[in-house]
Amino acid sequence: MTHANVKQWMTDLDTASLAILARRADLLANLDFYRLKSDLCPDHGAGCVQVVFGELKQHVRWRLNGPAKFAEALLETVLPRPQ
Repeated sequence: MTHANVKQWMTDLDTASLAILARRADLLANLDFYRLKSDLCPDHGAGCVQVVFGELKQHVRWRLNGPAKFAEALLETVLPRPQ
């Protein structure tokens, strides 16, 4: 899916991350800690979004990355694995 604007991309990132967290809710004590929070990047300009997750921050070129796959890739780095 191509996103016409960065605001829609950030909305879709939020939606995707919430769906991933909902599937893992039984393993997480604090869902808000893992929730992805995105904003326009003040450092790199209009083509970049900064995403905070947990205690980490990542920059993404939003036009080149689908929000659902990006959310999954980021969250997999910090979420506990099912046993």
